[in-house]
Amino acid sequence: MSLLASRQLLARPVCGMRMAHGRMHVRCAATGGAPAEVWQPQEAQELIKKGYKYVDVRTPEEFAAGRVPKSVNLPLGPNLAKQFKDMFPNVENAKIVMACQAGNRSTTALQLLAANGIPVGTIVNYRGGWSAWAQSGLPVEK
Repeated sequence: MSLLASRQLLARPVCGMRMAHGRMHVRCAATGGAPAEVWQPQEAQELIKKGYKYVDVRTPEEFAAGRVPKSVNLPLGPNLAKQFKDMFPNVENAKIVMACQAGNRSTTALQLLAANGIPVGTIVNYRGGWSAWAQSGLPVEK
């Protein structure tokens, strides 16, 4: 099953569990669903090539030191939900890859967004993060 086909399975408006990329994902319609996850930088790059926006939740200093080309920085913090709503007012139709340094902050950011009523079921959480991207030899910006 392709990455996007498995992502579409996760986008169904039902509660339950699904397997994707050998990992269990829990989806609940009450929060807009759990985000799909990718772990490899090449998977994230494939999504970016298909029009997904890369949202980096690292600090501005980390972002300035190195980032995925054409990414945007929305630092994890108390203003994240408002900034996210302003940038993506129609998140249900947005194509977003959310990431951080190594996967923990992006997961926390998605939990924060869901707690603020923002549907996260259409967002892909890139768990490999900047660390894996930078080590992979893929393009970077500074």
